[in-house]
Amino acid sequence: MEFIFTTCEETGLQGAKAFDPGQLRAKMGYALDTTATNRVIIGAPAANRFVVEIAGVSAHAGLNPEQGVNAIQLASRAIAELHLGRLDEESTANIGLIAGGTATNIVPDLVKIHGEIRSHSDAKLFAHTEEFKETFYQVIDDWTDPSGRAAGKPAVSMTVTPEYPAMRLAMDAKVLARVRNAAAGLPGAALEFVVAGGGSDANIFTSRGLDCAIIGTGMTKVHTVEETIHLQDMCRCAELVLKILTVG
Repeated sequence: MEFIFTTCEETGLQGAKAFDPGQLRAKMGYALDTTATNRVIIGAPAANRFVVEIAGVSAHAGLNPEQGVNAIQLASRAIAELHLGRLDEESTANIGLIAGGTATNIVPDLVKIHGEIRSHSDAKLFAHTEEFKETFYQVIDDWTDPSGRAAGKPAVSMTVTPEYPAMRLAMDAKVLARVRNAAAGLPGAALEFVVAGGGSDANIFTSRGLDCAIIGTGMTKVHTVEETIHLQDMCRCAELVLKILTVG
């Protein structure tokens, strides 16, 4: 038995990315990281993170606002044109962080927008990312100076970083056969094998030749201040892990 405790999972799977799987003897493993107690995740999407910087022109908002170009307003126009949430049956997108401006009496000259796009299809991930990029650039290209007195023009840049690759396990994979055998010896509902929308350390390990299935812990209301796990669900997960370790 080998145990890996990774860090910075929520901020980009940094621990898993930094780990050398060559240090392991194991060829498969399990990550405890999804809802429900009888759920096994066999597929997860790839993800791109992006940062968009929109540069405007600062000016005094009370004395000479005509000379400014409001970067926050331009960012709002672009975001309003984007499709967010569930894009299709395989893809999602989200704007998660916006920062900009310095004071209420200054026309803001810089906005940074952080977001992500996920998809189980590499082709769709590329297409959606390009669509986002085109939307931001088009809004800036379409800008016109309403007063004819602006002290400059806006600009935009978008940096895209591949966050993690897609993960998909074959239904006859040994890692799934073992968890099936383990669950057969426990009371309760049968295992549910699903393709999910979240990324995890399993994406990284599987991409590096270590088949990794994701097991449900029973957590609910994930990523909210009401995230909860019931004691009986935690026990159920522990029982399944114990059976995985000891099943013949």
